[in-house]
Amino acid sequence: MERNLLDRAIEAISPAAGARRAEARLRLSALRNAQAMYDGASRGHRTQGRKIGSTSADVETRMSLRRLRDVSRDMERNNAYARRGLTVIPTNVVGTGIVPSVRKASSDLVKRKVEALIKSHLDTTDIDYDGRQNYAGLQFTAVRTLARDGEVLAVRYRPKASLKLTVPLQVRLLEADYLDDSKDGPDGNFVNVQGVRYDAAGRRVGYWLFEEHPGNASRAGRSAESKLIPAADVAHLYRIDRPGQTRGVPWLAPGIMTLWDMKDYEEAELIRQKVAACFAGFETNTNAGQTLAGAATTKAGTPVDILEPGMIHRMAPGSEITFATPPQVTGYPDYIRMNLRKVASSLDVPFNEIASDDSQENFASSRRGYIVFQRVVEVWRWQAVIPQFCDPIGQWFLEAATVPLGGPPRAELDHTPPRRELISPKEEVPMMRDMIRSGLMTRRETLRSLGYDPEAVEAEFVEENRSADMVGNSFDSDGRRPVTGPLPDKDTPQ
Repeated sequence: MERNLLDRAIEAISPAAGARRAEARLRLSALRNAQAMYDGASRGHRTQGRKIGSTSADVETRMSLRRLRDVSRDMERNNAYARRGLTVIPTNVVGTGIVPSVRKASSDLVKRKVEALIKSHLDTTDIDYDGRQNYAGLQFTAVRTLARDGEVLAVRYRPKASLKLTVPLQVRLLEADYLDDSKDGPDGNFVNVQGVRYDAAGRRVGYWLFEEHPGNASRAGRSAESKLIPAADVAHLYRIDRPGQTRGVPWLAPGIMTLWDMKDYEEAELIRQKVAACFAGFETNTNAGQTLAGAATTKAGTPVDILEPGMIHRMAPGSEITFATPPQVTGYPDYIRMNLRKVASSLDVPFNEIASDDSQENFASSRRGYIVFQRVVEVWRWQAVIPQFCDPIGQWFLEAATVPLGGPPRAELDHTPPRRELISPKEEVPMMRDMIRSGLMTRRETLRSLGYDPEAVEAEFVEENRSADMVGNSFDSDGRRPVTGPLPDKDTPQ
């Protein structure tokens, strides 16, 4: 950097001030050239047409959510790969259900009463406002809707006493269309963001919801105006991709264009093969004056022959026939496989799950993919589904259980995910046993990882041991018995 007359004058009077001036000029020069340090931030012919902005998460979704939801639903209806991918997610996240269990109960009596209410209410269709699904079914539908639409709403209803429900609680699942996104902007001391109301402190206090789906053709007896429902009565389930994000985005969004291109490619290949199949052979007649009597002709008078099994065809003198060579399809499997990997990546599911194709997998690669996918599933469960959906409904259940119990139940609900399938039990079970014996894992931790409720398992062991002792049976499964040898006598010092 060249120094001017003023720089030299300042250096002569105050070397320290001159040094600071030179350092500041160097920093300014670096800032001016910083843009060129990263190719991805450059502006040129290679980045022209890219939709790059610095908007917030809510501004990004404001004009896109409706269209993305509609496209994602169309994909689920008409694209087998999309439907398969959207089925794999709830099957692994929820499976047969994320089971609620009672913990921190004030007494065994309270625990047994709450467990009985869980069995009589959450395990039946009484919990569903529409009366079609139990708690596990609501979870499955909610997670499937989460993946397809990007979000789903669960609303608490307090049914009338005339319904005679064991617990006065029902939950209704609503698609994101029920949110009145026209409620957007300042509203007195509040702010509405795409149908969600925030107070001055930035906390969610309510949701503007329609009574009927806006896309329903019949709205008989229903108001077209949305109503404000308190946030305490709504469980809003969606994946948070950016801080401050109010609404969820369909998980298929990154793979939509790929699915569309795949469909166009498949149709183009199919049409090409159909057209090629129409031209089986071509007849050339060197004697134009001689034709086969009675031959079929088109409207233009061109002779037409049809190939069919067992056909014997007599050609006119001087005729020659040549058969067409249909175009060969090259690279089709590789193209489909490559694009299905993109779609699988957009949904964070394994390729072989969405394509039902294990031809390029071996045990090691399949096991590695399964382990990675299970980690993703655990993230979805414990960072979204359980805290945003299961925990609120569990709290609603405990509050409603006050009625049949005659007072607030002094207990909490915990949730246990479904059992994880073992890939190689012959290897994994001894490994878990050794980890327990070496103190690296507890039995309860191991049971929870397999999808079992530790307290329920321990209670079953106690009951089994008691029954075995009553009739004098002894089994290797009894932890009081050595692995080898007889059961020690009670009077023998240990």
